[in-house]
Amino acid sequence: MKIPSTTNGYEQRFCAFIDFLGFSAAIANGTWTPDEIVSAMKKAAKVSGGEEDLIRVTQFSDSLILSAPATDPWALYSIVSTAFFLTIELAAHGILLRGGITKGELYHQGTLAFGPAFIRAYRLEQAANTPRIIVDANILEHGPWPDTMDETEIDHLLNISIPQDTDGWRYVDYLSKKHVGEFDDGNYGLERHYSTLESLVQKYKNFNDPSIRTKYGWLAAKLKQVGR
Repeated sequence: MKIPSTTNGYEQRFCAFIDFLGFSAAIANGTWTPDEIVSAMKKAAKVSGGEEDLIRVTQFSDSLILSAPATDPWALYSIVSTAFFLTIELAAHGILLRGGITKGELYHQGTLAFGPAFIRAYRLEQAANTPRIIVDANILEHGPWPDTMDETEIDHLLNISIPQDTDGWRYVDYLSKKHVGEFDDGNYGLERHYSTLESLVQKYKNFNDPSIRTKYGWLAAKLKQVGR
């Protein structure tokens, strides 16, 4: 295993820590069959491996770590895009995601990932509280962003793809109707996506556990905002 060529063994990297909500409980209760779990994992691996020359991926149990070198102008864009497509793909299996994206010192090689950025991303995941992947605000200000993206495209990314939530956190949005072009079958795919999320809300909105009610109450409010 090659150690990064830095003075302390760390690299400056964008780092995402992503947790599959309800995964452990679904396995324990038999909600998801092994075939469903394998299918979901394969989709996660396919999506998160789409930028394999740039993004490193480590999966353990019900969590994913994604990282990319902070010096690459495509790194942050790719991490955010991957987080978006992961959310869409796994929602179809009834799996919602919660996570955090940050930048800092990180060692990420093979199955090993640790460092200040990992700790910060993990704490962001905990702070997210609801089914969303939040982004450290300070990293969006500086990027870097690809040279091919002009200010209008960057503004669109920030306002539509990474909007500010009511509590001040920016998050990777997966509910805007403006994402319709990201679905292979357009409006039909978006409608199917909404229907899946609505089914999850109906299933869990009156759950005994108040933390679960909070998660799905947030999702219900977001669906209401898009007219569902």
